[in-house]
Amino acid sequence: MSENNSKITPEGIQVLRNIIEDKLERKMCTPTDFVFLSDIIARNVKMAVSPTTLKRVWGYISDKGKEYQPAHYTICALTKLIGFRDYDDFIASPDPAHIQSNMFFSDSIDISALRTGDVLLVMWTPDRECRLKYLGNDWFDVIEARNTKIHVGDHVQCTSLTQSAPLYFNMVKRSGCQPMSYIAGARSGVNILLEQISN
Repeated sequence: MSENNSKITPEGIQVLRNIIEDKLERKMCTPTDFVFLSDIIARNVKMAVSPTTLKRVWGYISDKGKEYQPAHYTICALTKLIGFRDYDDFIASPDPAHIQSNMFFSDSIDISALRTGDVLLVMWTPDRECRLKYLGNDWFDVIEARNTKIHVGDHVQCTSLTQSAPLYFNMVKRSGCQPMSYIAGARSGVNILLEQISN
């Protein structure tokens, strides 16, 4: 069906928002939440929807007025994220809440399920992130780091990856330094995306 056939209604948008929050197990209520969702859409649906647009869809900002109507492109990206072809497909489903979720929708990422070479993106406030490449046996290489005391080239050991909880690195090995430990997102918790799956 064409995504332009069905009228986008406030009720339909509300149901869509609720399903996305349920599947993410996360309420969209802070700027970081919308950055997180925008990144998930970009990486999993290959469509660009800005955090600002998502804030409008959720009513977090109302700079376009109370009659703001999301573009079909935006709604299509959101419905694709939860397993539908487009908004028409979503509306036609007898029970849209019964859809399959992906690995990043769970409370945690099972480290034992990771393969050597898998890449995780870890984000926490304020505006901090790092990319970790899995080496095996609970060890990761830090391949990118921004606004954090973790450095590119560090080797870090982590035995638990839980969404919205602090991330504890049992050991951080850095050239020329004594091994240390580190906690990311001690107050706010972290958001973790399985960004790249090795072949």
